[in-house]
Amino acid sequence: MEIIEVLPLDIFKESLHNKSIQNKLDVWLTFLSSDAPENICALLECYPDFRDLYEHVYQLCRNMENIMGIFSEELLQMDRNTVQYMIDEMPETIDQRNESADTGIRDSTK
Repeated sequence: MEIIEVLPLDIFKESLHNKSIQNKLDVWLTFLSSDAPENICALLECYPDFRDLYEHVYQLCRNMENIMGIFSEELLQMDRNTVQYMIDEMPETIDQRNESADTGIRDSTK
């Protein structure tokens, strides 16, 4: 059985003011929660292997056109999925409307 622990990053971020980075878990939580230069510098001082990750994130943020392209591709896929869902649901909706119309016609002829 796998144990999953959940720690809200905002709570960790607040506690970071009172303590320093002490272990690898603190490093990852700092990486995920903080954009403060002093925290980033402290992290990189103790764990320089995170420099490549920060560099990658920095380059992504600098290239907003690329980021917008990623979002555009995702939105396009969501639109396709929505259209496909609507097409898949259409026969059921038509059948329900036909049944309602048939019931209405039968009721009006009585």
